Amino acid sequence: MQQPLPMPQPLPNTVNTVPTIALFGAGGQVGSRLKACLPALAKVVALDRAGCDLTNPAAISEVLNAIAPTIIVNAAAYTAVDLAETDSAAAEAINATAVASMAAWAAKHGVFVLHYSTDYVFDGQAAHAYSEIAATNPINTYGHSKHRGELALQQAGCAYVCMRTSWVYDASGHNFMRTMLRLGAEREALAVVADQVGAPTSAWQIAEASKAIVAYVLARHPVPSGIYHFSAAGSTSWHGFADAIFNKSHAYCARNNIACPLRVKETKAIKAIDYPTAAARPANSVLDNRLIGQVFAVYAANWADELEHRVAEYWQQQLAQGIVLASH
Repeated sequence: MQQPLPMPQPLPNTVNTVPTIALFGAGGQVGSRLKACLPALAKVVALDRAGCDLTNPAAISEVLNAIAPTIIVNAAAYTAVDLAETDSAAAEAINATAVASMAAWAAKHGVFVLHYSTDYVFDGQAAHAYSEIAATNPINTYGHSKHRGELALQQAGCAYVCMRTSWVYDASGHNFMRTMLRLGAEREALAVVADQVGAPTSAWQIAEASKAIVAYVLARHPVPSGIYHFSAAGSTSWHGFADAIFNKSHAYCARNNIACPLRVKETKAIKAIDYPTAAARPANSVLDNRLIGQVFAVYAANWADELEHRVAEYWQQQLAQGIVLASH
């Protein structure tokens, strides 16, 4: 059964004269980017793991009571996909129960929620990009926990936007790009899965799209509550992503006289079945992003074009930290 289209729900009147954002997950990839860009719009109270125990619903309510935010932005998530298979209680607590607590508080106090979900709510069997109304069918514990978080948000009765995204990476943090660059400096050959496709989406892209939506909300435009897809334009495989990371790295280092430490000379394309993992992954993670553009005028650059910027940022950081040196 397909889910119904999101119905318009205006942002309720709030009592705060100074807009305040409670930002959960401020220490993560997306959260760090949000922490940097959202202060241009409102006061931001950034909460990392030490700032709020998301496994304790009472603690969430206490924190929100103290902050009294205008908007809740929840970038916190349990994202260890394979570990979630044996640590399902923690995944459920953070990805579903905590979301329900935030949404219930928001509904009670007339507060808007911006939350993030994932392509992993789908089984990946579709032959086309997934729209917001496509049937969900998670195939791993992480996906199930994120789907239950979506349902909790939908059922709470608050004004909200749930942004589904995919294949998140950044110049910092723990992600596929940085893993490839680490392994590429250690090995001459790598085997990378080529029969899973998606759109690598940078945390910077997600944060900028989020900033646009928050600005839309703060301007008191009517907000159609619902699920929206946002990922980079285009698609590739993990193997294609890896090749692009290495090619763009070599090109950037050559242009900027950086002694590139990458040793990798070959990336072998393999099937997912040849790289077994604890959690199954969708074969197709491509999302249809048209709705978010139609409603909020939010659009994403092509994944390869955006990767150019993140690769440059990564090597600039490495150079600034003295990890790599200028070539002579």
